[in-house]
Amino acid sequence: MDALTPGTARQAGLSRIGLYRGSRAGRFDRIARGIYLPAEAPAADWDQVEAATRRADATICLTSALAHHDLTDAIPAALDVAIPRGSRTPASTGAIAWHHFDRATFEIGREQITIPGSGSDDLDLLA
Repeated sequence: MDALTPGTARQAGLSRIGLYRGSRAGRFDRIARGIYLPAEAPAADWDQVEAATRRADATICLTSALAHHDLTDAIPAALDVAIPRGSRTPASTGAIAWHHFDRATFEIGREQITIPGSGSDDLDLLA
């Protein structure tokens, strides 16, 4: 199941209040401000889920992309995520470093990946 937000809860058959009540009752885990996953959901990288939920065009970049492809031994302190230049940087609670890349070349070399453990949440990867 995708991450739920108060705005997308209705698509899952829940009201906004139902989502909050479910969270208080333990049926949903709050992984970030305004982002919830079902309590029985498998373990996932919450920073990646948050980035993909906050921005549909989020793209893993820089050291995080190198680490994803096993091209570096460095372990990034934060998830490096690119968004098009001129876009509003989302407020996030996770360890996410937002970077702005040129809009004209933003789509070059991207591929969809599935965030492990998240089911169908997709995050683009700058390859």
